[in-house]
Amino acid sequence: MNIIDKSLKTGIFEDVEDAKTELKDLSTGSEWTSLNESICAFLNTNGGYVICGVRERDKKYNLNGFNKNNEGKLIELRTKFFKTDNDLLIDLSDFIDFDYTDFNNNSIAIIHVRPVSEDMKFLKFDGNSYERVLTADKKISNQRIQEQREYKQELEYSKEISPIKEADILDLDIDKINQFIIRINTTIRKETVKKDLEDARSFLIRRHCLKDGQVTTLGLLLFGKEPTVFLENRAEVDCFYGDDSEIGRDKQDFQDDVLNLIDDSFRFIWGHIKVGRIATDGGKSEPEYPEKLIREVINNALAHRDYTVNKFTTIRVRPNQHIEIKNPGSFKPKMLVTDKSTDIDVRRIIPGIPETKNPKLASVLKAFDKIESQGIGMATLVSVCLNDTIDVPYYELETSGNMISLIIPSGKLIDEEIEFWLRSFEKFIIDKLNGELTIEHKKSSGLFL
Repeated sequence: MNIIDKSLKTGIFEDVEDAKTELKDLSTGSEWTSLNESICAFLNTNGGYVICGVRERDKKYNLNGFNKNNEGKLIELRTKFFKTDNDLLIDLSDFIDFDYTDFNNNSIAIIHVRPVSEDMKFLKFDGNSYERVLTADKKISNQRIQEQREYKQELEYSKEISPIKEADILDLDIDKINQFIIRINTTIRKETVKKDLEDARSFLIRRHCLKDGQVTTLGLLLFGKEPTVFLENRAEVDCFYGDDSEIGRDKQDFQDDVLNLIDDSFRFIWGHIKVGRIATDGGKSEPEYPEKLIREVINNALAHRDYTVNKFTTIRVRPNQHIEIKNPGSFKPKMLVTDKSTDIDVRRIIPGIPETKNPKLASVLKAFDKIESQGIGMATLVSVCLNDTIDVPYYELETSGNMISLIIPSGKLIDEEIEFWLRSFEKFIIDKLNGELTIEHKKSSGLFL
């Protein structure tokens, strides 16, 4: 600002715009569009500052000041204009700050833009991605955008094999390693049992449990002697039984490798759900939830959670209500669709995209029959629901974006409440169907009610 002040007083022009500084007048609509392009470029490059209320033209500065009546339009820059590579609006409150300063009896707005991380690039404005090249905002080519997509995928897949600086090979358990080797020898090419950790080094490197001489997150999750020493909450599952008023009638915290966490979590849930008897099949027992369903939702929760987030998984069994599994992580943007055409935004999850945040961990768990090759997604849960074994399951997504809760209600899809509703509108429904209400009709109605 001192350079601009000096130029205004002396009439001698000195250029202040550079790779990290941009001047905007904002007196016309096109200037606001140009502002968005510059901010998009700063976000995608190295950040920078936009000085609003000053225009440089023909080697002269024109100081008009910033109209504070437009303050709301500035604030909207954080949430209304910039989208991810998957065309989802993104909240950039952590990357865009504002300030005012008085300058030659005029109010000037200063926008400070911080660059986004590599896994967020490239952001888009109005369908195009921009980057800062010297003093210009340039569109990023489709080739570079595709290269960045591939790079982001590599970043995503490398999280589970990130080295843990404090850990070394002595923090791994040779018995756990050999147990794994014995298991995989039943299905794939033979691997010799290892006599000690040094003998296992080559195997651990090939399995991405050692990288550059250091133990990885994956190595500790699978074979760690005391994984919580290094992974902390990432190697923990906290289980609760009871409703809110009871504040945990029974509570157990499990800290172990991922294979034992899966088994301990299943035993906790299985030991706290109801098991009834049915009149048919000689009084066959009928658990509140199918055993296969419980195993798979636990297995997939721990296989696909985000292990870069130092938070534990929470399992809560609420008697006669539901099972809730709360997990660090998020759905990939391409799996989410937001419908803004209604008064309340409706978010939809696209099922059937067979990707995982931890492909190497998932591969190991398959060898232990801990997860199915396709996992159990929302589509499979709905299928179990349509068999009238559970009520309609659903996800709750935290606004922070790094926690997901899967809620699996107990009971039946076609319960007394649904039957009452259908009876109340029976004549209307039959008229619309031109026929009787079938069980398929009831199940379909139950999903949406």
